[in-house]
Amino acid sequence: MSNFKKEIETILKDGIKEYGTRYHTQKKLVWHYWSLGYSKEKCYESICEWYHSYNHQSKDWQKSPDRVLRNVKSAIESLYRNAPPKGHQPHSKHKKYLTVEDVRNIVQMTTDYRKQKFIFSLLEYALRTSDSKNRFRLPIKAILKFECCSWRSYSEKIAFCESIGLIQKVREYYRQQGRARTYLINYAFNEDDEQVNSLEEGLKEILDSKTLKLRYSWRVLGKIRKV
Repeated sequence: MSNFKKEIETILKDGIKEYGTRYHTQKKLVWHYWSLGYSKEKCYESICEWYHSYNHQSKDWQKSPDRVLRNVKSAIESLYRNAPPKGHQPHSKHKKYLTVEDVRNIVQMTTDYRKQKFIFSLLEYALRTSDSKNRFRLPIKAILKFECCSWRSYSEKIAFCESIGLIQKVREYYRQQGRARTYLINYAFNEDDEQVNSLEEGLKEILDSKTLKLRYSWRVLGKIRKV
């Protein structure tokens, strides 16, 4: 029997036994039920039943079970939408995601919603493309795919990210070689927190409704509420 199957047997039998392990435990269960061919609905029902069957050693579950179950739905949607080929090992790094903590950090960098969206896209791109030295190439074509970005605004937003020390240009664009500018990302990603698929999903987790109303326009609030 593989180590992963043994882990799943223990998880299903005993629940969460150590504080600080809920997120990774939940992630393994989502992967487990996906690998068995469960539908998204059946996967969610199975994990909900598991959560309600134990006195889990989880501060998140003890404090806010509704929030935890919302995160379960998000994790299931993420895996099923971006599912790797069958046979891959669990937690394969086929795709990386930003987390709730990353959104909290973005909010501290700027109160401008459009800049927050741009930074979210930039961090996602850097997370998935940077090398072991935290360097990544950033072609114009990639930048223009970032959210809240256009030919008119991209240079201003890149300049803002440089001004706050988030990125640093370490190699210039070379047209003859067809090489894009290379940047250093000055940011410590925290992949151990709950993953999010959008800025709005993270905002909904870290800010209460009163704070959201004070900080964002009604158009933005509509986007957040749809998540």
